[in-house]
Amino acid sequence: MPIELEALIKAGKIPCSEEAAQIIMYELERGNKIKTFGDVGTLPDNTYYIVVFEDFPKGDYPNIKTRHRKDNVEFMVICFSDNYGGLEILFNF
Repeated sequence: MPIELEALIKAGKIPCSEEAAQIIMYELERGNKIKTFGDVGTLPDNTYYIVVFEDFPKGDYPNIKTRHRKDNVEFMVICFSDNYGGLEILFNF
């Protein structure tokens, strides 16, 4: 999965800023595995992607937010977006 994801980012197929790409690669290099990756919604000119890691974040990210699902499960999320779409990075714990 990491090679495929990296190739998609480099090819510009995923709306991913340099900052988002660095976070993804940093987490992968430190052993955090991707649980889910894919697009979660498409509009005519852009797509929204999601990357879900299995574990809590290995780095300290200033723009990360803590959220709760309906079943009171806690997770952390970082969102990125531009004119071409969006990318959401989630960490389960």
